[in-house]
Amino acid sequence: CSYDTRTGTYYNAGTYAEKTNDATRIRVSFNDEIGTVSASSFEVTKDDGTVVTPTAAEIGPSGTDAAGASFDFRKNVYLTLPSALSSSDTPKVKLVGDVADLAGNATKSGSITNVIDKVKPSLTLALSGGSGTGAAGTANDSDSLTKSAMTFTITTDEVLSSPPTVSIFDESYGTGGAYADLGDEAVDQGGNSITAAGTTGTVLTVSAQTIIDTDKDGSLVDEVVLQASDTATSVTAAELVGITVTNVVNTGDDVEVTISNSVAIPAGSKVRVNGNTDAAINATHARVAAEGTVTAVAQDSKSYTATFSGSGFSDAAANDTKAVVVSATDASTSQNTGTVGVRDQASASVYKFRLDKTAPVLKNDPDGDGTVGSTTTLPRPYVIFEFTDNSSVTVVSASFGGDDVLAKLATTNNKKYFMVPDADLTAKTYAVKAKGTDLAGNKGAEGSYNLKVTSRKDYKSTILAGWNLMSFPSDPVSNDIGSVFSNSGIDQVVGYDAMAKGSPWQVATKDSASGSFSGSLSTISSGNGYWVHSSEFSSQSVALTGPEGPSASAPPSIPSIELASGWNLVGVVDATKSKTQANEGDVLKEFREYLGANGGSSVTKAYEYNTSDLAWVEIDIEANGDATDAKNANIGEAFWVFATPAASGLLTPIVP
Repeated sequence: CSYDTRTGTYYNAGTYAEKTNDATRIRVSFNDEIGTVSASSFEVTKDDGTVVTPTAAEIGPSGTDAAGASFDFRKNVYLTLPSALSSSDTPKVKLVGDVADLAGNATKSGSITNVIDKVKPSLTLALSGGSGTGAAGTANDSDSLTKSAMTFTITTDEVLSSPPTVSIFDESYGTGGAYADLGDEAVDQGGNSITAAGTTGTVLTVSAQTIIDTDKDGSLVDEVVLQASDTATSVTAAELVGITVTNVVNTGDDVEVTISNSVAIPAGSKVRVNGNTDAAINATHARVAAEGTVTAVAQDSKSYTATFSGSGFSDAAANDTKAVVVSATDASTSQNTGTVGVRDQASASVYKFRLDKTAPVLKNDPDGDGTVGSTTTLPRPYVIFEFTDNSSVTVVSASFGGDDVLAKLATTNNKKYFMVPDADLTAKTYAVKAKGTDLAGNKGAEGSYNLKVTSRKDYKSTILAGWNLMSFPSDPVSNDIGSVFSNSGIDQVVGYDAMAKGSPWQVATKDSASGSFSGSLSTISSGNGYWVHSSEFSSQSVALTGPEGPSASAPPSIPSIELASGWNLVGVVDATKSKTQANEGDVLKEFREYLGANGGSSVTKAYEYNTSDLAWVEIDIEANGDATDAKNANIGEAFWVFATPAASGLLTPIVP
């Protein structure tokens, strides 16, 4: 005769063990090994009186698992039903045909009414009631975004023993840590000897470690691995195979590893514990535990609601998305716990929402230079209205210089808004003011900063008496040589165009009587280096072209300095044109970035000329930059560089 029946239980060949929670399966256990059975020998009566015949009956196997441990399930018959039971069903199983043991003894009578329920309650979860104002079905709707409250509606298909537990996990859960050796532990630790085969529940305590659930599946068992220790009393390989980790839990600052053993193990034996761990955190940290829980309240026997409040939960950008996991235990005599939701926020099974309880704030440092306000020399610049917020922002009001400009704003990401003045601005300070409301419903206060518009300053080149090797970081506004070199002491300018047909040398000489230059060099441009001779010490002022504004007639271009095989005379060009006013001597880039291999050009040698020392200086084009002139390309400098073609014969230009 049989002695018990369990719903939801079946044999899983892949794990050599029984599994539960399949509502189409029933395990019938007998007091002897079964030899033959058929599905028609059983009749199952559900709680609602429906009588069904199983579609299949399987006798449990016996043998040895992959670890060498023996198993025997031959006293069990696993029935498959034509349809699923409800999770609370406790059906009556009746024997109506022959079931024979291994000796051929048959029985065809018996009923089992003390059915053990091994089916977990089936749960559903729905999120609603947030404050998100985005379109339905998006990440910003009221089911997905809130500034405070979110309602969780939970239903179950059977009566529970207590209200469900609602846990909230943030984005940091399961992150960090590293796989490490956690040390050797005695398997009879704390006097819990497991010398006898078949011992269960032995707990190994690993001090000052916390295991990370790296796969975010809610179980730490798969995060821990046991191996033989390096001690003289280590378990043997055969003993290690017989040890199984059955539970792992973080508790305080420690980890408790529960094990069982299928073989006898000598007292005092040790195993080494390895796992994904972080000793810097403990069991309450959000990376290994729920950030918090929400209380569920019964609405009727099978439905509950839980109301989340943002208080006490972080809305920092890295942790503002919350995963909801609900667990509930049924009221059967053999309690079963079901869950809905997962901790892994990348999973398709996740129930998640985002918490944003911070109102948008207008950034008062739009150029990011670390000081409040912004300065520009552009006559018609972008005026920026950028908000710090984790959600999209709708601008409620915006003004520039006291004028309402809300209707003129444009954006690409609903956080950073732009406008361009209709006409060139007068050089003065303008107040920029705005306030916004984010999609979570947080209303921001008005913020402001000042935009100072100034006229561009001339670039000033230091000219020493004698020969100066120099360049300009951008093109002069008026590039005629006489306009550029207007100082009376400058009497000759020499250029070198290695790409020219014929002689590369270009010379302009000033007539002492007229003050005008004449010769083959008539214009000055950035990218070229020049020899400039002066009879006096002076500072040469030159108006240079600055950055292109949004109202420029042509798009910005990326400058490049073409090289010819052999020697070239090149200057220092600022591609951004931000160092084109009083910036002579400013560091632009390291030589290895401007001329060397990191810059990708074909330059293999370079020299600069020190006018004050009347000496050539070889440049280390591979040197790391620092504050010294010798290792950096500085605004206003020029260099003689030697270019060597690649094996293909091609030359790569300098790209500032």
